[in-house]
Amino acid sequence: MKKNIMLSAVNNREMPLIENIGQYAQEFKKWIMTPLEWLRRYYSAVLEKDISNRQAVLITQAQLAFILAVFPVVSSILLHIVFMVWFAWSVYRCKEEEGGSLRGDERTSGEGS
Repeated sequence: MKKNIMLSAVNNREMPLIENIGQYAQEFKKWIMTPLEWLRRYYSAVLEKDISNRQAVLITQAQLAFILAVFPVVSSILLHIVFMVWFAWSVYRCKEEEGGSLRGDERTSGEGS
């Protein structure tokens, strides 16, 4: 006796490749931005003021540069100097970013007076 089984596949909607890639790109961006958002919220809570994503990235970069400059991860004195310069530059950029946002606030509040 011969047994036949009929399998059918249902394809509700075929998405074009471009739409599919765009959807994957949005999901990837969301996946990447989630830890950055967590850090931004953490830094905002610690600093007791709202900070931007860029400021969160700059603070994280300064922390990484500090760790590499202070702790003996590598034995090369030249690399330690490079890390110290990177740390100083990162702190400068953090201050510059903070000062830029403060100057912008002062301009907008000063115009109304």
